[in-house]
Formats: sequence, structure tokens, C-alpha cells
Amino acid sequence: MTDSFGNETSVIRTVNVVDTTNPIVTLIGDSEVTIEVFGTYDDLGITKSDNSMIEPTLEIIGEVNYNVVGEYIITYTVTDSFGNETSVIRTINVVDTEVPILTLLPGIDTVFIGEEYIDPFIDFTDNYSTVFDTVTDNTVDTSILGEYIIQYTVRDEYLNESIIYRYVNVVEKEVVVQIKLDETINTIKTGEEFIPAVCIIVGEYSEYSDDCRVDLTDVDMTAIGTYEVVYFVEINSIRYEKISYVFVYNEDDSIVWYYDKSRRGYL
Repeated sequence: MTDSFGNETSVIRTVNVVDTTNPIVTLIGDSEVTIEVFGTYDDLGITKSDNSMIEPTLEIIGEVNYNVVGEYIITYTVTDSFGNETSVIRTINVVDTEVPILTLLPGIDTVFIGEEYIDPFIDFTDNYSTVFDTVTDNTVDTSILGEYIIQYTVRDEYLNESIIYRYVNVVEKEVVVQIKLDETINTIKTGEEFIPAVCIIVGEYSEYSDDCRVDLTDVDMTAIGTYEVVYFVEINSIRYEKISYVFVYNEDDSIVWYYDKSRRGYL
């Protein structure tokens, strides 16, 4: 400003035109993503815009190891030419949700009452975990007949759980007692003495041979006819029999021998 005498004074006003507006950054896709371990994920990136004429820069920080379960953070930072910046994050959860695979190991699942049952257990594999909690619910009681269910539960460290069952049958053992007879004469004249065969027990219960007996209750050597001869042994209070026959005839009569297949045992 200048007065009438030519004196002047000047002042200065400084006007700063600045940019303090942060860029606008938007995630493409979800901000939190869950991926199965060993899987892949194609990052969709972001969109960015800014009020300045110069393209802002993008910095991405963070890596994802898809072979290791865990939480991963990816940070996208956009900075304009004036240092204004905006950051957004995407969380990548790498998880294990697959259950263990269980297989019954081969074993004897039918046992006789009173025998020992040995659980062959199971085999199992998992896609990722190496730490497992295994629980076996085994109620097999071989002293009681019946069907039993063994439950195997395997849980990995990420609480993925599988269950498999084994069915075990406790059954009565079929007792097979083999009574063997020595040779003897089974065709006798009336009035003669019948000498029973010597009977022995062969096989699993041979120690009972001395207990083998003969029952001649129905044999009448004074009357002609065909009579049952019962050889028997008692094992654990159970009677096991073998039937033979003796034919009593009169020497003055002709002998006509007839075998009825429906009759037990043999002559």
C-alpha cells in the first residue's frame, strides 16, 4: 500500500493448497476367508481411488502358508503422493476340518465262552494332525453269552472326530465228543452172554476215556430181538451217547437181517 507521499508497506499472505484426504481402499471379496489346509486361495485384491491426479502406491504385507494350520493377516496399504495412506486387512484362516480315517484291524471277533478275547484294535490315518486322543469303549465279557460292541473314538488335535465299531460275539462252544468202540460180537444166540465193546473217547476229550460206560438196561438176552446198547460218558454234567445194537436170535430159526436207516447209530 502506498500513501500520497510515496511511502509504501507490503504484507504477504501464504496460501498452501494441500491434500490431506486419505485414499479410499476397498477389499474385493471377504475380509475373512477360511481355507482347508493344503488348499489354495486366489486373492482377489483391492480397489483403490484417490482425489489426487497421481496414482497411489500399493504395498502388500503378509504371506500365507497353506500347508500349516493357522491365522494369517494380509495388510494392503495404499499411499498417495502426499503421504496420505489407508490400510485394510484380510484374515486368512488355514484350518483342518477333515476327520481321521479309521480301519478295523483283522482279528477273531467270535470267541467261545470262557476264552480270552484279545482286542486287535484299529489303524487310523489323518490328512494333517500328528496328535490324537484315542478312546476304546470295550465291554466284552467272555463269561456271558451275547453280542458286544466295541466303540473306538479317535479325535485329532483340532477336535475332528471319527468313530468305528467292532462287533464281538461270545458263543457257546459246540462240544464234539467222539466215542469209539472196539470190535465186539453183536449177533448173539438167546441165553448167551453179550460182552459190550470197549469204548474210548478220542480227540479233545480223550482224558475221559476211563469214564465211558455202557447201558444194557434194554437188552434181554433171553428173548430174540434187536436191542439198543447205549455207550455214554458224562462231561461237565452233560451226557454224550453212542448207540450200537445187539441182535439176539434163536439158533433154530433162520436169520433174516434187516437194517432200518432211521435207527440211530449202527449195528
